[in-house]
Amino acid sequence: MTKVYFVRHAQPEHTWEDDRTRPLTEDGKRDSGIVLEFLKDKKIDVFYCSPYKRSMDTIAKVADFFGKEIITDERLREREKRDKWKLS
Repeated sequence: MTKVYFVRHAQPEHTWEDDRTRPLTEDGKRDSGIVLEFLKDKKIDVFYCSPYKRSMDTIAKVADFFGKEIITDERLREREKRDKWKLS
């Protein structure tokens, strides 16, 4: 049976302007350690991630622990911000 674990990114630095390169806060970095603690005894074959820095940084410790590469996929990105009044 295949199991899929979804991990939401840890706390990002909200004052950072560029959404794609927004880093984790110090709390977020600590939380990535909690993600490692939760997943380290699981069988994980592959890591897929959005291309956003905060997402990759959230699972980087786990991927390193398993000796796996993080495969980014643009389809996993957060929805784009756009004008709610624009009709297109």
